[in-house]
Amino acid sequence: MGQLKLSFDESNNITAHEGSLVPMDIVLPNDPAVIDMIIEYNRLSGLKVGKRVERIVPIPAAYVVTPSQQCASCHEKQFDHWAASGHAQSLATLKLDHKEKSPDCLACHTTGFGRSDGYLNYNITGGLKNVNCTECHYTPAEHLSQPAVYATLSITEENCVRCHNQANSPEFAFADFMARSRHPVTKVEVEDVPAPVAEEPIEVIIEETAVIPTEEETDASGDSEDEEEAADVAPSVEPEGKGDDAVPRVHIVRPGESLWKIAKEQLGNSARWKEIYKLNRNALESPHLLRAGQKLKIPAGEG
Repeated sequence: MGQLKLSFDESNNITAHEGSLVPMDIVLPNDPAVIDMIIEYNRLSGLKVGKRVERIVPIPAAYVVTPSQQCASCHEKQFDHWAASGHAQSLATLKLDHKEKSPDCLACHTTGFGRSDGYLNYNITGGLKNVNCTECHYTPAEHLSQPAVYATLSITEENCVRCHNQANSPEFAFADFMARSRHPVTKVEVEDVPAPVAEEPIEVIIEETAVIPTEEETDASGDSEDEEEAADVAPSVEPEGKGDDAVPRVHIVRPGESLWKIAKEQLGNSARWKEIYKLNRNALESPHLLRAGQKLKIPAGEG
């Protein structure tokens, strides 16, 4: 909203004037017609002599644009790390130089710029006002509801140089930048680990559940560690039916694996990943966070 102050003399002649822009605090639902007008204005402003001028290569349409707050429910530590980074303050740096309305600058200081569902202005799309998670981590829309099946893409140099090019960041070096800005993790986020490219089938290590030895048997063997390992892998409930088919197997997680991949290899149907997750709920904080070397129970039988 614009504010104009006028000063008058006794004859009602203007003697001085002062103007300023006052940002509005939007608390009512946005009018879809107004949003469409802003989108159309941005489209027309990108046209020059009949040729479209791309200020930035937009996030591909196959991937979603969302506020970083939506990622925090599953990636709390990564969100906190991002919130303390320069990317989380990118629009504020423009305000210091009074460039927060410059499309040329907004293209690299906001999220989703250039898309109809991307950043428009800090009132209507305030959640996209900085460089958020989905601007760097290309994210399928299905990842929000099925993270173990639809993984985010690893960050590549191609993602970064859309903005960190020679003109904007002449000293940018992808490897050094990633080393300094990588989120701290305590577990292997298997969706971000590239799958092996070897054509040979991946060797899967399967352990059959062992019967928990008695104290007498343990004393006789002199190996107390076997008892602890057997207790870890023994099923928490009695298996239904009789025979080996009713006993859950144990799979050791390898780097690069996800529940979706394990279900496909072990059960013959990737859609059965939820069965594995349900069987191991007490050991898994999230269906898309696995540790290499972690032991998972596999439901009996194949699909």
